[in-house]
Amino acid sequence: MHPRVSSGQLAVAGVAALIANGVVYNATGVRVRAPLPIATKKLLSRWVERHLESAVLRYPQAMTSGTPSSTVASAEPLSATLHVNDFDMHYWEWPGSGPTLVCLHPSGHYGRIWERVAQQLAPQYDVLAPDQRGHGDSGQPPSGNAAVDYASDVEALAAGRNLQRIVLVGHSLGARTAMVHAAEHPERVSHMILVGGPHFSTIQPSADVDHWTGNANAMRQRSKQLPSADAAADILRTSYPRFTEADIQHAVKYNTQPAAGGGLEWKYEPSWVADGLVHALDDLRPYAARIRCPILILRATGSWELTAERMPHVIRVFSNTQVTVVDIDASANLEVEAPDAVAAAIRDYLSTN
Repeated sequence: MHPRVSSGQLAVAGVAALIANGVVYNATGVRVRAPLPIATKKLLSRWVERHLESAVLRYPQAMTSGTPSSTVASAEPLSATLHVNDFDMHYWEWPGSGPTLVCLHPSGHYGRIWERVAQQLAPQYDVLAPDQRGHGDSGQPPSGNAAVDYASDVEALAAGRNLQRIVLVGHSLGARTAMVHAAEHPERVSHMILVGGPHFSTIQPSADVDHWTGNANAMRQRSKQLPSADAAADILRTSYPRFTEADIQHAVKYNTQPAAGGGLEWKYEPSWVADGLVHALDDLRPYAARIRCPILILRATGSWELTAERMPHVIRVFSNTQVTVVDIDASANLEVEAPDAVAAAIRDYLSTN
């Protein structure tokens, strides 16, 4: 049982221990040893709203610079394809002997976007990063780009690889997919890590509608064809101003391909991605309430979406499990902007939970 202490004592003791020892605390400021009883979580919910800022881990600036670690492995990942749900799913693998992490990319991106994170987790962990349906080197089925469709692909991949237990890591589209899969396959998922957190619009109906419909419309107007690699790089620089030039060139290399008529083309159909972006407005609260595995949310400090004011609601939606929140200095794409901090947070979390 947890000792009875006042909210003030929790805040002071929690932050002091965090600073001194780097101990991982859950979103209520209590040291994570085992899932809190539901009743306890409800009693502490008001304290969460008042003291969330003191209960969230923060990684120091030195860990979020994006500078590659000296211990990062440089080996190329393995490339493989598995037939799932009537299409060929391509995935990358950084082999390891520990638990398997399945990393799910955002809309319009590609599995290898996780490269700098995966390099720091292997070989302690076995890291898989699929190109999700309609993305990268995977096929595009005739229909189906809601989270439930992507989640069925993850389950087919896990079954095809005979993975008994997995850690799901997802960002944006990947986070939506992870939430649905974790809810529907609790026997398969040991932990879930939401990089950037869940989309607020999926847990608060009517939130951020203009943002997601605008994004979908802009993607629908994008041409698949590109005159050159420089043109692709220019589009990426505008879309992702915090990406380094190396990040931009990585995306050009792995998210475009030669076009039949000359030039290049994106490795996705913009209309397919646009249709998927609309699903960021789907209500996933019923899935969130069914999730039983522990959850780590990596929140970008510069996020327009998951502000500190919104976080108490985010945490309450996952009503039947333990949620840990970690703040990382980034704006949105944490796996690209702050891979060192993301890898460190994942490693620390899995070693203590």
